[in-house]
Amino acid sequence: MQWITAIAAFAVTMFTLSVIVSVMVETVHRVRRSREKGLKQLIEKLYVHSIAPRLQPAGGGTMTPAQFAAIMMENRATGEASSSDTVRVGESSRLAAIDSMPVEVFTQKLADLKMELKDPNLAMEDVVADIAAKFITFGQELSVAFERYSRRVSVACAIVLALVAYVHPLNLARVYLRNPEVAERVANHGENIEARLVELDEAVARLKADTGQPGPEGLADDISVALDDIRNRIDALKAEGVPLGWPAGAAACSANFLAENCLVPLGDVQLPIPSGINLVWLLFGGLLVGLGAPFWQQIITFLAAPNAITQQLASIVGGTEAVRAGPLTTVAAARPAEPAQSTAVRTFSVAAAAGITQRRVPGPTKS
Repeated sequence: MQWITAIAAFAVTMFTLSVIVSVMVETVHRVRRSREKGLKQLIEKLYVHSIAPRLQPAGGGTMTPAQFAAIMMENRATGEASSSDTVRVGESSRLAAIDSMPVEVFTQKLADLKMELKDPNLAMEDVVADIAAKFITFGQELSVAFERYSRRVSVACAIVLALVAYVHPLNLARVYLRNPEVAERVANHGENIEARLVELDEAVARLKADTGQPGPEGLADDISVALDDIRNRIDALKAEGVPLGWPAGAAACSANFLAENCLVPLGDVQLPIPSGINLVWLLFGGLLVGLGAPFWQQIITFLAAPNAITQQLASIVGGTEAVRAGPLTTVAAARPAEPAQSTAVRTFSVAAAAGITQRRVPGPTKS
């Protein structure tokens, strides 16, 4: 049964490295403000296709998609501007912008704008119901595109991790097959994955909770925290005997640098360059890590019964948002069509009847 334990240890290693990649991917989304940009794109497209043709600012005039998105994405809880201020294009850089929005919040903000129907023969509730339905479907379509983008980022981060941490699948397999004690220790690490995933969820939640646009210092802090987390997780694996990290003894690169690992001096830093065959193995290791934690969770679950390894992994990973590459599912919550529409319309009606305008629209341009 030694080979089963070795496979389990290999899967736990890939699983842990996949969790590290999840931290890297979430940091990339945070630095690039991917979710905020996605929500802005959704609202602008919705305005062009569904809102502008039927609704206009009170008193007539026009509003650009960028102006409309800036108003809708304002974080009203943290904004410091008075209610009499006019939102201008780019004001979301001054006020904290949000990066997710339920359909009910969207229709409530739409009601606050006090927009008017261009065609008096239309019913406002019917128009709002159609806009709410399209907001949901636009969000679902954007989530599919964002998930594809997240997969590409995840594979790229996995390859970078494999090159930096020297994730060599052949070396890992050899160590686990030749050293049953190391394989057993690593395989038993599955029992602690629940706590690690909880910590990962908390770290990702902290990144998502800070919805303001970060400055250079904020981005540097995010990257520093992520690098510390990655370093600690890799050190924990290495402490168990996992062969990660570039092997010592590499010499300066010569003419035949593809024959063996070597070092290229870059100032005070020695940059390691893998040999041709090792580069292939490292790229393969990156692709294995890029398969993602859900894949390796299935492997571990399959091996868990005969080896008594991590009996609760299926339920843990099944409910862990961070390990699923963080698709843009929060941009527009996917809800059953009819209940979401009716709730959204009721929210709009209540907000419109209250007669309170959160923010005046940009100065209308008389046509």
